[in-house]
Amino acid sequence: MRALPKAPILPSESVRIVRRGTLERSGPTIYVFADALDEVVFHAGYRDEPSVTLLIGGGYAGPAGRYIEIEGFTASRYVAHIDDAATEIGRRMQALVKELTDPGEQVLGWSFGLPGSRGEMTEDALRIHLTWFNLPHQVYLSIDPQSQQYGFHQRGTDGRMHNVGFNLIRAHQHEGS
Repeated sequence: MRALPKAPILPSESVRIVRRGTLERSGPTIYVFADALDEVVFHAGYRDEPSVTLLIGGGYAGPAGRYIEIEGFTASRYVAHIDDAATEIGRRMQALVKELTDPGEQVLGWSFGLPGSRGEMTEDALRIHLTWFNLPHQVYLSIDPQSQQYGFHQRGTDGRMHNVGFNLIRAHQHEGS
C-alpha cells in the first residue's frame, strides 16, 4: 500500500466516529465516510440485479499504524451474475488506472450487492477478490440489499479473509444547519 503520512480524522464538534464490529489488528484499520457507505448500500438495493462498485480512497500511516479511508466509489454497475461482475471489474480497473491521478487516491477494494448473501463473503466473491484485489489492504464489502446486512472483509496476516470491523465517519448535524 502506498501509505502517505497523515493523522487520522479524530472525533470533534463536527465529526463523530462510530466503531462497528471488532477491529482486525493484522490489517490496516478501515475508516469509511458514512455518506459514501450509505450511497453504496442504497445502490446495491436500487435494482433487483446484483451490483458491483469499486471503493476509492487513500492509504495512510498515522501514529497508531496503517489505515485506509474509503472516501468515494465508482458508479454501481448491475450484472446478471457474479461472473459478469468479474468482467465488469476488469473493465473498470483498466479505466481507473488512467483516471486516478492524485497520489493519495487509489482503489481500496470493491463491493458486491448480492441478495441473500447476509453480508458474508461467498466463494465466487473470494475468487474475484483474490484475482483483482490481492493486496493485503484491499477490502471487500458484501451487501445484502434484501436484509440490509453488510460486512467488510479483509485479508489477515494468516492469509485468510476475515469479516472485520470498521470506523464510520459521520458529520455532526448542528441545530439550524
